[in-house]
Amino acid sequence: MTGFIEKFEKIARRVRLLAVLRSCCNLLAMILLWAIVFIFLDFIFTLPGILRFLLLFAGAILLMVGFVRMILPAIRFKPHRVQLALRTERLIPGLQGKIASASEFASSGVSDRNPMAADLVEEVDRHLSTVPTSEIIRIRPTIHSFSLLLGMLCVVFLFVIVWSDLSMTGLRRMFTPLGSARWPATTLIVPMITDGDVYPRGVPLALSARLEKGDPDTRVSASYSVISEDKVVSRYEILLTPQGGGLFERLIDVDGDAMEVSFETYDYKTQTSLIRIVDSPSITETTLEVVPPQYAASQLESLTLDLGTGTDVRAYPESPILEGSTVRFNFSLSKPLPVPEEPDADWLTETFGSLGSDARFDTPVPQSWVLEKNLASTTSGLVTLVDEHGIVNIDEIGFGINVIDDRMPSTVVIEPPSDEIVLPGAMIDIQAEGRDDVAVDTALIEIFKRANNAPVGSDAKRIDSREFTAGDKTIEMSHLIHLGDFEAEPGDVFEIVSRVSDAYVKDGVRHPVVESNPRRITVIAPGDFSELVQQQIASIRRNTIRLETMQRETQEKTPTNPESAAVDQARISQRIATTEDALDSIQDRVSRNNLDDPILEELIRQSRDILSSAGRSSSRASDELENAGQPQSSPSSQSDSTGTERSDAIELQQEVRDELVDLVALLDRNEDSWLVTRQVEDMLEELIELRDQTSRIGDETIGRTRDELADEERSELDQLSASQSETARRSEELSDSLRERGEIMDQADRQRAESLQSAARRAERSELSRTLEEAARQISENQISNAQEAQEESIETLSRMLEDLQEDRGARAEQLARQLSNLVRSLEQVVSGNEDELISLARIPDPDSSEFEPEIEQRISSQISLAGNTASVRVEATASGSGGQRIARRIESAESHQGDSISSLRSEERDLAVTEFKMNQSLEELEKALELAREAERSAENEESRQKREKLRKAYLELAEKETGLRIETEEISPAPGQRSTRRTLIRAKRLSLEQESIRSTLVELVNEMPEIESTLLVSRVHQMIDEWSAQVRDRLHDGDTGQWVRNREELIIESLMDLAEVLAESNQDDSPFSENGDAGGAQQGGGQQSQPQAQIIPPLSELKLLRNLQEQIYRRTRLVDEESNAGAETASEVESTVEELAEMQSELFDLGTKLLEALQEQAEQREPAAPEPETPVAGKGIR
Repeated sequence: MTGFIEKFEKIARRVRLLAVLRSCCNLLAMILLWAIVFIFLDFIFTLPGILRFLLLFAGAILLMVGFVRMILPAIRFKPHRVQLALRTERLIPGLQGKIASASEFASSGVSDRNPMAADLVEEVDRHLSTVPTSEIIRIRPTIHSFSLLLGMLCVVFLFVIVWSDLSMTGLRRMFTPLGSARWPATTLIVPMITDGDVYPRGVPLALSARLEKGDPDTRVSASYSVISEDKVVSRYEILLTPQGGGLFERLIDVDGDAMEVSFETYDYKTQTSLIRIVDSPSITETTLEVVPPQYAASQLESLTLDLGTGTDVRAYPESPILEGSTVRFNFSLSKPLPVPEEPDADWLTETFGSLGSDARFDTPVPQSWVLEKNLASTTSGLVTLVDEHGIVNIDEIGFGINVIDDRMPSTVVIEPPSDEIVLPGAMIDIQAEGRDDVAVDTALIEIFKRANNAPVGSDAKRIDSREFTAGDKTIEMSHLIHLGDFEAEPGDVFEIVSRVSDAYVKDGVRHPVVESNPRRITVIAPGDFSELVQQQIASIRRNTIRLETMQRETQEKTPTNPESAAVDQARISQRIATTEDALDSIQDRVSRNNLDDPILEELIRQSRDILSSAGRSSSRASDELENAGQPQSSPSSQSDSTGTERSDAIELQQEVRDELVDLVALLDRNEDSWLVTRQVEDMLEELIELRDQTSRIGDETIGRTRDELADEERSELDQLSASQSETARRSEELSDSLRERGEIMDQADRQRAESLQSAARRAERSELSRTLEEAARQISENQISNAQEAQEESIETLSRMLEDLQEDRGARAEQLARQLSNLVRSLEQVVSGNEDELISLARIPDPDSSEFEPEIEQRISSQISLAGNTASVRVEATASGSGGQRIARRIESAESHQGDSISSLRSEERDLAVTEFKMNQSLEELEKALELAREAERSAENEESRQKREKLRKAYLELAEKETGLRIETEEISPAPGQRSTRRTLIRAKRLSLEQESIRSTLVELVNEMPEIESTLLVSRVHQMIDEWSAQVRDRLHDGDTGQWVRNREELIIESLMDLAEVLAESNQDDSPFSENGDAGGAQQGGGQQSQPQAQIIPPLSELKLLRNLQEQIYRRTRLVDEESNAGAETASEVESTVEELAEMQSELFDLGTKLLEALQEQAEQREPAAPEPETPVAGKGIR
């Protein structure tokens, strides 16, 4: 083997070694670089374990790939000699093309056989032997790779030396990626929760931590696990939200029994903290027991309220609780809570708020609290519950109690509603009311009187009081007083007050008694009172005039504007009703004051009658106008219907106007009558005062002539004489005024005119003016005695004149009833004649008949006669008082229709249809007039009966007064027990027997004067009993017996007379002249002639009340007999007789009661309306 061949083999071995070495250096450098990058990235980014594991795995793969791709090829690298020769040729230019050939020749043995080949081999060997091997092999890449490796090793070594901990951590994190090795933290987190903390369930938990070190923008997260029943049921990782100032927080819902929580940043994680979760304290139920104050315990019951849990509206009950009540809160807790051994005021206030102030606390069981306190004002408070962990209630718990003060009671006088002016004999119905929020304890009405002559500034004197039983929240007090019982005189002022007090007691202090505003009742003279009433009547007159004007204007617009007229008509109806209310007010005022003024009563009755009629007509006119404005089915029917309804409405409006005109006339006449009556009364009062002054002066100047008087006395006489002369002058004017007014009223009200003229004639006959002048002359000459006689004569004359003016109302009512009865009969005849005429018109033959003309002439003659009768009845109606004007207008309208019918018959055309139509209209008007007359007749009969009852009542009262005096005198002369009557006593007893006989005779005369008494059941029997008792008392007194038996009979007579007067008074109240005219027997429609039942003086209902009174009388008498029997006041025979008499009375009362009930039943059956009989058709009636 040649030398260069060996050299090439050596070079080949060296080249492979260098290749392996360089590959190992490169692979190690790459691994070091990967490790450095790995650690650097992990240091910078703190790669998670899984990523580090993946990177480590990638590094291992890279090492294997490097070994396979770099180390193994280098190890397996064996270069061929030809390759080495060719590479050497490139390095040695002179041997190009020779080394490879020589190498081939030498290896194949050609150089041995071929000299040229041998020379070539030798040449190549010679040249290569001089070439160093280093020039052929390049070791620089290997050196570079080794240097790179060495440099990296130096860097790693330096890093390990300087940052050994980091280096070791990086190596551990690199080679144990899933291990616990961590880089030293660059951040620091401080948890805001502590291991072992307790938090309430249901409240969001704030996971918060503070970043103490690191970049403020560092991401902070939290990991927590929810533990329930010692098991982890869920795990969560959440990112916290920066809150500023290095604080990070996140709210989470709390659930389970516990939680494990940790916080971490990219390079730091806290230790896990265990948090316990418990229920927060709460109230499961609250009840409130309310006990009222002791003084209100009888009125208010204890309450138990459900206040719930303190978190809803139940905790604040709407119902208020009375001040001073004791409340007891019973709290049921969700779990036991710690309580101090002795809860002080601070703990109560902290726990219960204002509810704990001045409260008493108790814990009967661990989970129950009781809080008790007395309420003085509205209070509320928030309850704070704290458990052993310091956890407070989650929801706001609060309670509130609305406390109302026990307010002062109040009272007010309801009736009279305002201060009043009354007469001395007025009846005052006092109505008062007291109220309290708990209960009225005491209540009373007090009446004070300040007399007219009392000194100025003096206090009113209490004259009456009445207490009432209280105990409720509201008490109504009622007290009826008669001012006459308190000696009321004009000028006196009575004050009515009500006082109430409640049961309020607090610390021994009570509410003061509360007094109402006083209601002042001023007493005035009858004349002044009448003047006030007349002022009210004058106001009604002015309002009536305005109403008539309104009605006229409405009537004028009806044809053109029925819609507007309907509105105005309704307004007129309302104002008429208001005027009626004003009359009711006057009526009530007159009734309360017991004003006995027949003229005024009659005026109010007639005014109400007129207004009622006007109101009905106005309402009907309104209905017609409303119907006129309603649409009809067809235009033609619309026009006909509207025209008819407007025409009817205009007629009704005219009726309203006529009624209002009548009312104005009536009130005008009343004003004239009142004025003259007041003039007579004023003159009488003035003359009485002059008489008293004359008497006083006469006492001072008696026995002296005028010349002997002092100047002052003569001056006083002259002044008195001048006043007397002025009275004489006015008396003459009064006489003339009476005569003139009587003449003016002669047509309108003949009876009133007659009373005025009668008073004028009396003044003329008595020479009133001359007598007063003579008295004036005698006073001037100091002839006082003669002057007083003249004055007394004049006073008597004026009193008689006043009686003439105050006519007998009973006689007038009786006369009016007779007039109206005659008018009804006359109208019935006229109606019958009109109906007959209609029948005759229907029977007229045809115009072609020869009997037509004679029949027409006969009908004309008959209708002329009918018209004449109608006119006569109209005159009769006009004379039947003020109510007759309304009837007369109807008759006058019928008379007009009859005249039109006669004109139609006399015309050439002789339209029988028009004639029948007019006669039908006449019949309708006459029937309406008849209905009005019957109503007026019933009203007059009721008034006549009322007047008779009033007369009878006064007679009974007068007899009872006489019997009472007789009873008192009988007791005065009655001897004491064990003594005998003296002769003087016997004489007085006989005189009393005559008085008893006089009473009995008067009762008999009453029965004879009023035969209606005999038709009654009970009243006639009471008269018989009184007659029997009077005869017994008369005989006993005549015999000188004034014992107890006689006095008892006298008391029976007194009680019976008072019972009779009482039932008559009640009957008159039920049948007041002010009441609207009722239908006594049912109104008769059309031309029916059914008779109406006469008004009874004593109706069965009044007798029923009398029966009750008699029964009470028997009861009282029975008890009295028993008492007297025990006391021995009567003998055994007298007692036995009395008992038998009472038994007989009781049996008789039973029989009378049975008969009375049967009479009432019969009367009720008679009042039931019978079924209407079919009306007999009248020929031609209803033709239009």
